[in-house]
Amino acid sequence: MAFLELHCYSESLRHQVAVNVLLPQRHPWEPELTGDTRVLYLLHGLGDDHTGWARLTSLERYCMGRNMAVIMPSVFRGFYTDTQYGARYWQYVSRELPSLVKHFFALDPRREDCFAAGLSMGGYGALKLAFLRPERFCAAAALSAAVMGELFRSRYSDTEEDKEMAREFGFVFGDAFAPSDDIFSAASVCASGPLRPALYLSVGADDFIREPFFAFHKHLDALGYAHIWQEHPGHAHTWDYWDSCLPRVLDWFEGAPG
Repeated sequence: MAFLELHCYSESLRHQVAVNVLLPQRHPWEPELTGDTRVLYLLHGLGDDHTGWARLTSLERYCMGRNMAVIMPSVFRGFYTDTQYGARYWQYVSRELPSLVKHFFALDPRREDCFAAGLSMGGYGALKLAFLRPERFCAAAALSAAVMGELFRSRYSDTEEDKEMAREFGFVFGDAFAPSDDIFSAASVCASGPLRPALYLSVGADDFIREPFFAFHKHLDALGYAHIWQEHPGHAHTWDYWDSCLPRVLDWFEGAPG
């Protein structure tokens, strides 16, 4: 694999941005890479940035031998959303970033070759890309996803730390979630449309985020939206868990329906 860090100007955000990029490169001792290059948008969680996946997992090693480019942007604590304070992170990730990837790397995949994945806040972002841009993304994997909606917000009300997090949600989302930001609502709209991206949901059984994520899984069941749900005992909200999930996710993308 080739590893690059792109620094460029974002018109959506009106400042310089950094994006980590993995590009497939065949080593002399490896088989030839065949077919079109697939593209995975891999999203970070709250408190991380575009370097997290490369620094804290074996992502590059897992991608060797796969004809897949991995795009890792940063949205700081913006929840992949056009925030109430004016930062247009959704516009950047869903519209501008694919254009930049096409411009700089000549990567403009067909729908069946384009995927999204992420952990925690990034899992929410990956689901949002799938539900709101189903014409571009054929599949999404959400690990320990912060499934933003009123059920998730209601968890943050007891301690001072909870209340601080609730205030931050207000800065990002406002007093109530817009239908496009409430992932339960976004799933319902997508389920009624002509395109349903394939979904892979995974969480540790001991994760604090498991309860609302399980409720989202049941919501998809009620919608009749087919998806994979995996729950792993003995795991919590940790990089050890997410690293262990990556090979399964990458294998699943290779066989995900277009």
